[in-house]
Amino acid sequence: MSRIKVISVIACLFYVCSVIAQPRIDGGTKAQVVKSSPVVTNFVGWAYDTNYNKWAGYYNAICPSYKGNNKIPKKLSPRSMSYDSNIISLQTKKIKFEGDYYYIILSPYYRGGFLYPEIQEEWIHGKEVEMFVFTDEEFNKLRDIKDGINCFEAINYTTYSSIGYGLYKDLASAITNIFSTKEKLLSAYKYQKYKLYIKKEDESTYRFQKIMYGSLNESTDFKDARKEPNFNFRYFEIKANIFKQLLI
Repeated sequence: MSRIKVISVIACLFYVCSVIAQPRIDGGTKAQVVKSSPVVTNFVGWAYDTNYNKWAGYYNAICPSYKGNNKIPKKLSPRSMSYDSNIISLQTKKIKFEGDYYYIILSPYYRGGFLYPEIQEEWIHGKEVEMFVFTDEEFNKLRDIKDGINCFEAINYTTYSSIGYGLYKDLASAITNIFSTKEKLLSAYKYQKYKLYIKKEDESTYRFQKIMYGSLNESTDFKDARKEPNFNFRYFEIKANIFKQLLI
């Protein structure tokens, strides 16, 4: 074997060995979940049925369909919930990321749609989780709900679902992507804020709207009864002591 060939073989072996010896470092995020709240499910959705001029109550769903004595809330199937605004549960998690603390609110719900929308046939539904990110300062305002309507703004938002509905497949991948860099975390929704509206009815009862982009609608016109968010026609209601379980 010529000297040039020997040198080439040695160089190749050195390269292969050096590549094998290099540590394999996975990509990811430095964000850490440091605390989690209980999962809260005990709340009721209320909506005004303009056909009967009566309020209808359903557990975890806002459905403007009065059926008999809806003063006593009713339960709906996941399929029925997927037709209307709904929240299956709420949970908060405290995140430490690059020296600062953030909070996420997890809000799973049932979403649905027609498999064949042109002819409106074969309704399908499934669970998706909305994830809203709040700064430490903004989240801590929830500890002191003022009388009347309060508004709290999220700095970021995403979704995940194990069955392909969300942007990511699970909570871990959602956190990894949202908390990839602080610049991405803080700039994604700089001009478009997702808002949580909470109305303090009294010391023991809070009403709240599903977190969404958009300003509060304060119309009392029946033609706006299905528009959200609007406390005059639709809201979720929760006991204050249950809501406070989320304030880790």
